[in-house]
Amino acid sequence: MGYSIGIPGEDGGGTLGGFFTLSHDGSTHHGFLTNYHVVRPPTSANESVKEKYDRVGTFFSENSEFSEVICFSPRDCRAVSRHLSKYHEELQASWNNFKDEIAIRQEAGARVSTGLQMRHDCAREDIEICGKKQDIVSKMPRTLGKVLISSGKGTSRGRIVDWAFISLDQSDFQRNIMPDTRHFNGPFEGDSHPRFQIKSGYPLTDFGDLVKNEPVFKVGRTTDLTGGICNGVKQLCHWKAADRRRYENGEEVQLGDITEEFVIVGQRKSAGRMEQEIFAENGDSGSILVDASGSVCGLLYAGTAIHAGSLYQGSVGLAMTMSDVRASIKAKGCELGLEQ
Repeated sequence: MGYSIGIPGEDGGGTLGGFFTLSHDGSTHHGFLTNYHVVRPPTSANESVKEKYDRVGTFFSENSEFSEVICFSPRDCRAVSRHLSKYHEELQASWNNFKDEIAIRQEAGARVSTGLQMRHDCAREDIEICGKKQDIVSKMPRTLGKVLISSGKGTSRGRIVDWAFISLDQSDFQRNIMPDTRHFNGPFEGDSHPRFQIKSGYPLTDFGDLVKNEPVFKVGRTTDLTGGICNGVKQLCHWKAADRRRYENGEEVQLGDITEEFVIVGQRKSAGRMEQEIFAENGDSGSILVDASGSVCGLLYAGTAIHAGSLYQGSVGLAMTMSDVRASIKAKGCELGLEQ
């Protein structure tokens, strides 16, 4: 959950939401969910190709030219590489200082303290570890999987449909695990909202749905672990003209500039009270939403900032409820499941 993913030919990317099984025609496939727009053919692709994928999505086209999904996104690979390079330089400088100080003390016949020797040894070990990480990142991005089926730029009952299932080798498949929430300040405690009913490290094995006024959390590529309150279905989404063209059962539909979508308002606990907070930012698309019981209840596909005048007040997420995701997948003759 929460890993950075992308596609060849695009710099940015989105989030590996969570791991699922997909049953079709007597076979079970292992993979993960994200959004269609995260793995959509790149902007450099022919317009007719993009229109075809937007209209019907993908259906068991693993040999398609545009099915490859990579980890991490190219932008994130470069950022991690720069960070590790700078960190390696800092570690090397520290180790050189410790080494020089030890040499000076030894030449003067002075005692080398245990603490100084330990700092020297720890810096050397950290340099080795950092070097190994640099070797791994230098081989990134790597092919993670293939788009098996996807929604295209879908709509249903006037709401956005935006999902994709990416197949994985069994060696890359994992269970969805409850993250460490010990220092999490999300809206999951107090009289009005339930505490977590499942401990960190336990598998997430059940489906649920987004429920108005109930808290959820997500783990995203950009903002990591954040929490919020589902405000239910709200008429607040003012779509740009270019985003109103969607498809339902392969037929073009022009959405209005306002649609009803599930809205998640970011919140965190501060000084004993709840404050509005960032829930999602660019790159978090594709994150799964989980409720207090540990049930996978939604799929994040967008976010938007909240402002009070010129002041930034946080952000909200837009999401599909999980029963809608599963129903859309079932309409393609497939069944989505969770590893038990």
